[in-house]
Amino acid sequence: MNKASIKQHIQASTSWIPTKGQVVDFSTLLLYLQYCSVQAVTGFAPAIMNSWVVAVTSVPLLPAVVVAFTHHSHTVAKRCCDGVAWMLRLLRGNVCPRSTHAFVFSQCTHGKAESVLEAFDLYADTHPSASIGPRMGEALDEVVRRVRPTRVLELGTHCGYSAVSLLRLLPPAGRLITVEQDPQVADLGEEIILVAGFKHAHFQVLTGKSCEVIPQLHSYLEPTQETGGGFDLVLMDHDPSLYLLDLLALEREELLCPSGCSVVVIFRNHRDKSLEELKELVRNRQDCYRIKSQLDGMMEIFFEMQSTKAGSSNMTH
Repeated sequence: MNKASIKQHIQASTSWIPTKGQVVDFSTLLLYLQYCSVQAVTGFAPAIMNSWVVAVTSVPLLPAVVVAFTHHSHTVAKRCCDGVAWMLRLLRGNVCPRSTHAFVFSQCTHGKAESVLEAFDLYADTHPSASIGPRMGEALDEVVRRVRPTRVLELGTHCGYSAVSLLRLLPPAGRLITVEQDPQVADLGEEIILVAGFKHAHFQVLTGKSCEVIPQLHSYLEPTQETGGGFDLVLMDHDPSLYLLDLLALEREELLCPSGCSVVVIFRNHRDKSLEELKELVRNRQDCYRIKSQLDGMMEIFFEMQSTKAGSSNMTH
């Protein structure tokens, strides 16, 4: 995003700025403070909002700021953090896989998976990143430790963060298949996985659209007694608009372990309609789907065939 577009964006979003002597509510006050922080960093503001006007109009608000911070310190801190995050998203621009790869490759200790993840997190502190990050990574770790999968499918390799995170918790005989639509990004992700110390015997990177790759996945799997011909863990972190279609395709192709498969979906936009589509599927298909856990930005859907449930019930009786 160039300077002209940043200026246009900020100017188009400042109709709520208070004027001198205007009585404002607490929410407007916090928005105003966020705006001032952005203006101070970027140097952009409408013509009327030059430095001396900002100073003058701020004077009547100072007592309110003190009172607000005293009684609403938690809310103030949260809104300030939100403002900083918004400012960084505005200024950073788009995710650059090559930049991510170069940083992680040069900063991590080769052969150490934990060091690779730490390098990803360090990069994400100052750059846009497609990795799920440490907070969501810990939640994913909990799912993996609980499920103890031997076969994992990942849709959306990106630069390899989640693949490395998953592989480090798999048993020696475990295997990961990860799918990435962009061939160049797939190559970068594969190299990072190798840098983390994993061999091709542990994983395979497939390139192509998920709708084209899913019907071919059986050829990459060998049936086992535990999972049959399917996966016991699926991570979806690609295009959310494809989550429902791909989940149904995996079920149709019998790629979900019939005795139980956890499908973890990542959402970076909480208002994404794809989230509601998946919840509707669960409501309409309670015979084999249920929501097992949900975190801010991540949801775990558990799949189990009805016939398998009946068999387990008969064995207990």
